[in-house]
Amino acid sequence: MLTTLLILLIGLALARLTAGRLVHWAVPAIVVELLVGFVMGDSVLPFGAVAPLSGLTELGVLTLLPGAEAT
Repeated sequence: MLTTLLILLIGLALARLTAGRLVHWAVPAIVVELLVGFVMGDSVLPFGAVAPLSGLTELGVLTLLPGAEAT
């Protein structure tokens, strides 16, 4: 699980550094982060490796949906 977190942190750092360099082309950071996520996808991090972090991933989805109400 520590390896999975390390890979996620490397991906995040890569996305942030790349987004910083693409500012002058008016590319939003979220676009770069999504592209890095797609590239990492199932090739670098298979679903089985991310499954133990399901609570963290659900928290990430909840932060993307600030207006959603729990039912």
